[in-house]
Amino acid sequence: GKGKGKGKGKGKGKGKGKGKGKAKQNAPSTATDVVTEPADESPVAAPAPLAAKTIDGYVTAAVNLYQQQISLGVHTGKHPRGDALASYLDSLKRDIRKRKRENFEDRAAGTIQDGYSR
Repeated sequence: GKGKGKGKGKGKGKGKGKGKGKAKQNAPSTATDVVTEPADESPVAAPAPLAAKTIDGYVTAAVNLYQQQISLGVHTGKHPRGDALASYLDSLKRDIRKRKRENFEDRAAGTIQDGYSR
């Protein structure tokens, strides 16, 4: 409260010093005041794209929602699996195959053939 006694009120400041002077500008008062500067300009790798299976999972959820909304009559838009999505997924799969081929990644990794030798 606004009492003059000691206690846990909603007073301003840290309790040190006298008067109503301005707070020090050294430390930010909130998390939104924090400005971060890059320490050094080291190259940052671009984030990897989502895997095609991950995108398929998201699209499946969107298609299920779309089908429910169509059955209730609240949605009249186009189906979520359109030509643009199919084209993007084909391009993504092609890029993944190219990267794996260039990096000599093992196609049998994680399959029953993994670790098999004659």
